[in-house]
Amino acid sequence: MLTLSLALAGALALGAETHSNSNPVFEQLVEKGVSPGGENLVPLPVPTMADGLDAAAQRKVIETLGGARFPYSQLTRRSTVAPHILRMRNIDGPDPQTPLQAVDLFFVAYGEMDALTNKNFLSDAFKENRGQDEAEGVSLTPEELAERSIEIATAAKDYEGYGQATFELLNRVELSVVGRSFWSRTEDSIVTAAIVDPRFSDDAKYPNVWRTLKRNAAGALVKGAPLPYRGAGLYMKMTKLHEPQGAVFVEAHIVFAEPHGWFDGKNLLGAKLPAVANQKVREMRQEMLRAQAARK
Repeated sequence: MLTLSLALAGALALGAETHSNSNPVFEQLVEKGVSPGGENLVPLPVPTMADGLDAAAQRKVIETLGGARFPYSQLTRRSTVAPHILRMRNIDGPDPQTPLQAVDLFFVAYGEMDALTNKNFLSDAFKENRGQDEAEGVSLTPEELAERSIEIATAAKDYEGYGQATFELLNRVELSVVGRSFWSRTEDSIVTAAIVDPRFSDDAKYPNVWRTLKRNAAGALVKGAPLPYRGAGLYMKMTKLHEPQGAVFVEAHIVFAEPHGWFDGKNLLGAKLPAVANQKVREMRQEMLRAQAARK
């Protein structure tokens, strides 16, 4: 799958490494952050479920997260339609014309968590669900990266990737960006992370840009002039639970810039996200179960 998030396959153990010292994209997101422009950075939240917790501590995290609305017994129910938690929030940025939006998603699934290491959450969260499986995109070749003085270290070639994706947002905006992705694994968990790479801001072939889409008299979508796009990043952490047996705690965190020109300040994406999240959580749970069955 050619995606922003990962163009990587398999899962190789990283021993006793932590995600912060083995995954530079994850480290960038939680320690520095993303920016809609300039030097101002907005970090993503650190993982809710840390590595190294015992069963009681893991349960406490889930109980605190769910509160009275989502009891532990329901969140950990062995079902593809068990509840999930979706939180959306606005973030004040340095430019009032380019506010930042944040999305946090939490759920428990059962099965093979390696099956989730190639999901394109940024694309799926953005685009309207119109029966498309994924955004149009390509993986950048080593030659294309070398032309831009970017080199993937030999030790990271199975973990790091660069992909360009173009997709429509609600038939109002076309977004084209290059993402740098990286995944890492510890004894307890897997993290996949991706960020819009600012080195492609003014790239001749793969610039990070957005355009308005408007219909002409014939009803066809007409693209506006390209405008620079900066500031989007996400990561997903999948942590094995001690209890219930076979359970995995999944959390995804996204922060992205939403220029005022996209929807004239209206929260149109926010209205679509709950339905998209519901569908994707169910699909991810099903995929994990299929992957587990295939390994037996």
